[in-house]
Amino acid sequence: MLIALLFVQAAIRGLIDEFDLDESDINEDVGDTLNIWNQVNGLWALLLAAGLCLLSLLFVGARDWRFFIGPVRAFISDYGPPVAVVIFTGLSYALRKTPDGIPVRLDVNQVYDSSETGVWSTITELGDLASEDIFIAIVPAIIITVLFYFDHNVSAQLAQVKEFRLEKPPAYHYDFFLEVCALTVVADMAP
Repeated sequence: MLIALLFVQAAIRGLIDEFDLDESDINEDVGDTLNIWNQVNGLWALLLAAGLCLLSLLFVGARDWRFFIGPVRAFISDYGPPVAVVIFTGLSYALRKTPDGIPVRLDVNQVYDSSETGVWSTITELGDLASEDIFIAIVPAIIITVLFYFDHNVSAQLAQVKEFRLEKPPAYHYDFFLEVCALTVVADMAP
């Protein structure tokens, strides 16, 4: 619940920031109409956010609909929210005749661009760590391992409710084994 509230808080803060652009955010000279374009950008963001939430909630409740057959309703309920994201992402491009930069878009670099690959060099710097730093890191590593264990157990129990008609498969504990192997590999990377 806490994580959901933090996401809602970040979304509200982001929507409020959409109303407060400065001229550096817009790629064209807008002159005296900056305030108007701030309002257009903020209202467009609010419309898209509200529409996405409402359409996603509508799709999630599809299991209770009276039209369509059961498997179609289940499919819409399960895959409707990602489809709503795709729909509203496409709809966000519908705003025309605006200055370049309205609506505001994320500037996302490709993962393998030369400006981004410098952050992947962390593995080469692990040898520079002092041994006491490695021992200090054991405490958070144990905490994270315990959290992974409990998170997996809760997720596995939720995935096996009667609604999904699943039986406990023989590979139920295999993912625990893989998780332990992955954590062991990560722990062994440090000298």
